[in-house]
Amino acid sequence: IKRLIRDFQLASDVGSLLTLNYSEQLLQKLRSEIDGLENNLFTYRSREYLQRMVDIASVLCKKYDVVVTNPPYLSNKRFNACLSEFIKENYPEGKADLAMAMLERLMWGLTRKNGYCAAITTVSWMYLKNLSDFRFKVVKESDFVCLIDYGTELFEGKI
Repeated sequence: IKRLIRDFQLASDVGSLLTLNYSEQLLQKLRSEIDGLENNLFTYRSREYLQRMVDIASVLCKKYDVVVTNPPYLSNKRFNACLSEFIKENYPEGKADLAMAMLERLMWGLTRKNGYCAAITTVSWMYLKNLSDFRFKVVKESDFVCLIDYGTELFEGKI
């Protein structure tokens, strides 16, 4: 339980970029331990939070055949100190933008080998100099089934 709490200390800053390594057996054991905590007012709220952490850990520890998302966009100039340090350390190729770090996490952390990852992103990763390492990694380690550029009018309701 202490490890779980320690692992989730950064969760409010880094969200699903958090990389966890728990087996399903360990997660089941944690669930049992949490259920067995003494029942009083303090542990009632604590149990609720701990159970949530285990549920989230269960999702973040799995690899999926298909991952579909619209990752958040945020330039590294707007990262807080914790997020900036975490991304530089864990997602160096995508460190210029939160969406690119998320793509790294999705493509190589949550998607199974030979699985499919679909994401709505900006096209900046294809041409910006500060994303050249990310671009190289994507081209080297991925296969594209489809790549579509809808242009800038997609979400403005114009055709």
